[in-house]
Amino acid sequence: MKFHTKLYKVGYPLYGAKFVCDDQFVVTGGGGEGNNGVDNKLTVLKVGSSEGNGLRVDEVCDATLPANDDSPTALDAVGDTILIGCNENSAKVKSGAGNSHVRKFRYDGKSLKFESAADIDKSTNPEDYTKVIRLSKDGSEAAIASSKNPPSMAIIDPRNYSVKYEIETGRDVKDLHFSPNGKLIGYITESSLEIISTVTGSCVVRKTDFDRKIILSKMKFLDDNNVLIAATWASSKGILLTKISIKSGKTTVFWSRQISSKFKGITAMDVNDQMNLVMLATNDNSVLLVKLRNLSVGKTFTQVHGFAITRVIFSPDSRYAVSISAAETVHVIEIPSDFADSRSLSESTTQWLMNTIMVLFLAFVLNSMYKEDMHKNVLNYFRSVKSIDSSSILSMEDMEQVTLVGTISTSVRSTTQRFESSKSVSSTSVVARTNVSEKERSQQDPVKKSPEQHQQNQQ
Repeated sequence: MKFHTKLYKVGYPLYGAKFVCDDQFVVTGGGGEGNNGVDNKLTVLKVGSSEGNGLRVDEVCDATLPANDDSPTALDAVGDTILIGCNENSAKVKSGAGNSHVRKFRYDGKSLKFESAADIDKSTNPEDYTKVIRLSKDGSEAAIASSKNPPSMAIIDPRNYSVKYEIETGRDVKDLHFSPNGKLIGYITESSLEIISTVTGSCVVRKTDFDRKIILSKMKFLDDNNVLIAATWASSKGILLTKISIKSGKTTVFWSRQISSKFKGITAMDVNDQMNLVMLATNDNSVLLVKLRNLSVGKTFTQVHGFAITRVIFSPDSRYAVSISAAETVHVIEIPSDFADSRSLSESTTQWLMNTIMVLFLAFVLNSMYKEDMHKNVLNYFRSVKSIDSSSILSMEDMEQVTLVGTISTSVRSTTQRFESSKSVSSTSVVARTNVSEKERSQQDPVKKSPEQHQQNQQ
């Protein structure tokens, strides 16, 4: 199965990315405060096919942020709304004059336009920054995780930046996501999972009894009731995927499996909209495409970037898989349409062997039956069953027999033995009925006397 790939150099370190349609995605990053010559920017890129059946990446538009501000650290987008996390310059933050670290842009398909910004954290420490930004599917809510101490997460209305709830998480938030229906927000620390209601702001389910030998890294809702978590071993190589049900206010582990023993850490994860592929970025700058159907690594792209991978994203139609890096590069993979459901060589070989074994076993059974004349026994058995079924048609039917002495009613039983018994009973009934008939006739018609007896009586 052939994959087409393209490596594209943007020109500045990248820290956030999101598809805005099937073939366009926005990236953000920059050199940060004091890094002269490397801008802080947002850029919209378009991916498509080029001549020779390859891939091409083109720049659609960009927007440059103030040069003295910090570099953007997080991004999410829904529809035409783009939110980024980006601190203002450190002098302003320290002065207490505010830090508009959440900024909103609009994309109309041709250009990016800055719309507004707000200070959610109210921090005067320039080291505090926005770690994660997530928008709900309909764009009506946003969740923002901060690095400040104590660690916290805020749920806001992105239209006016009003804070609905602020939650102290206790430990650094590794990742967070909204459920598809937007009623829940889930986040993980390195050792716990917590699900919060976006309606009440209270915790609805929590899991803290994970194996102490693993470190939770990334998470995403598979649907409204199930969460996928990616984790690694704390002291050895290995990547694990775990599916957890949160239905009915309790957590249930559906499955947990190690999918690779070659990598030490995970830097990014995404699940496609069809929920059949998972993309993972590893600590050695490789990208894994994992099939959820059987939890197998379908394809590994080794060391596609020269520096840390900061984000991986699927296109809405699952045609493209994109990874971005602090090495200023974008790597695009075009995924074959049948890849998620395809079988590997080992799977195909195993299936062929199983089918062959089943055919040989069936042939052996049929041959043994033929040698032992079992087919004749089976045929005779079904014939006997058919014969019994045919005789049963007479079961419980009433029969009438007309004789010289009257009508006799008999009941025929459903088996031959009972039928013979019934005939005997009927014969007895005939004799009894005959005797009764003769007696009745003698009473009704007296016996005629001889002439001699008649004369004697007259005398």
